[in-house]
Amino acid sequence: MFQDETRCITFAIFYLWDVALEWFEPGLSGQTEEPPTWLEDWDAFVKELQTNFGPYNESGDIESELVNLRMKDSQCISEYMVWFNSLAFRCSWGKSTLRHRFYGGLPSHLKDDVSRGEGKPKDLLSIRRKAQNSDTHYWEHVQEHSQEGNTNPKTTPSKTPNQSSSNSGNNSNQQQKGQFDAKSSCLAVLEKTLSTTKPDLSGKLDSHGKLTAKECQYQIDNNLCLFCGKKGHWVTDCLSEKASTAKGRAAVTTSTDSVFTDLISNSC
Repeated sequence: MFQDETRCITFAIFYLWDVALEWFEPGLSGQTEEPPTWLEDWDAFVKELQTNFGPYNESGDIESELVNLRMKDSQCISEYMVWFNSLAFRCSWGKSTLRHRFYGGLPSHLKDDVSRGEGKPKDLLSIRRKAQNSDTHYWEHVQEHSQEGNTNPKTTPSKTPNQSSSNSGNNSNQQQKGQFDAKSSCLAVLEKTLSTTKPDLSGKLDSHGKLTAKECQYQIDNNLCLFCGKKGHWVTDCLSEKASTAKGRAAVTTSTDSVFTDLISNSC
């Protein structure tokens, strides 16, 4: 594929990232005093890569992963075997040790099945096959049990209503009806309040909520009240009338508000 090892090495370097890429960039771009030996020798490049970025103790790391490898109850054995085979291929352990480690990583339900009958097989290949068969039967049983639980109507006992439950149901209906009537009253009051419209004051007030100079002059020229905009009285008369009306309304509103608040808190 490549005409020389330099092109092969250059191609491989482009798949590196972060610190590993920065390590080789000076030699690749000619920034070193002398061309590095790894630039034209593939074996030297691999050695440079392993020396600086490879594991310090690869065999120790693999053995540690094998010791801690465990198959979960929710896993199928195929996933466990893929990881185990990958580690065992790079490990220097013998078949007897690997057999012991394979069995030790199985979940309890598979260990019980593998140990039944004639006991645990004596070699790694046999114990793998027996564990695979047990795992297949286990998941078949789980699927059958799940289907029976979903389709069997007898698993959920039916309930027969009695007289007491009927009476409680009637009381509940009456309470719900009372709450519905109270809510209807609340909604009627709210709709009446919301339906009250205010006069259109767009263009008549400034940003501070006061009459503009133009609108104020217009109401003075037409003998209009500067408070309500109506004829027949001055602004002082209008304010006095509003104040006396507000006092009477406050007394009525106090009792009305308390009833309305209780109605909302208890029923709405």
